[in-house]
Amino acid sequence: MASTWTTIDVDGSAMESYLALPEGDGPFPGVVVAMHAYGVDAGVRRFCDDLALEGFAAIAPYLYHRNTGMTVHEFSSIPFGDPRRQEEAAVRRSITTLETLHRDTLAALACLRELPQVGESPVGITGFCLGGRVSLYMAGASDDFAASAIFYGTDMNRGRAGDPAPLAFAPSIRCALAGFFGSEDQNPSPADVDEVDRELDRLGIPHTFYRFEGAPHAFNDPFNPVRWTPAPAAESWRLLLDFFRGALSPTPQPTR
Repeated sequence: MASTWTTIDVDGSAMESYLALPEGDGPFPGVVVAMHAYGVDAGVRRFCDDLALEGFAAIAPYLYHRNTGMTVHEFSSIPFGDPRRQEEAAVRRSITTLETLHRDTLAALACLRELPQVGESPVGITGFCLGGRVSLYMAGASDDFAASAIFYGTDMNRGRAGDPAPLAFAPSIRCALAGFFGSEDQNPSPADVDEVDRELDRLGIPHTFYRFEGAPHAFNDPFNPVRWTPAPAAESWRLLLDFFRGALSPTPQPTR
């Protein structure tokens, strides 16, 4: 496995992105990893590395690149527990819109496609918190992804700052879809997940949602000393690999 930082130009802004590649020439399936509210930090980078070790080319774009007050490295290195971490995240989260997230995510996808190790291989998307919201949105807003895996996406069924809810784009979902949620989460709460689940059922969108008892938000982040929950983290990782191996194979298999 090899990892590096790469820079992608989006609308004249430099979007730094973390890229992890498996050993060998490929072709490998790809995964765009949409960061959580705290940037492309150690947890997101570890996740990309782990995907690469399992044979997926993974890229995590820095979705706050339009705010130049702090680099990705400065922001993501703010220690857990430092009040600035939440404060800076709130400021940066407020500048993201579905339109900019759409362009950023497709730019990261294009970067993967330009790699000889990926080329025209199937590409999926996954993400956590903010990135889970992005994963649901992109599943409906783009036909470019073969699979979408949502980890506890925030405000999936609610709009922000004039933007519609990601769930509003669900009628256009054509890719394989899975979700991973904790019973102790408050955003998305179990009721939020129920609402999304019901709407997808109503629309006839095939999907599989996994719910983990006793798991809070960010349950699979080993760098979060408060919320990391080892058993659901391990089980969700196993299920995610099964999902991506099926959906991102050259001949996609039915979702579980």
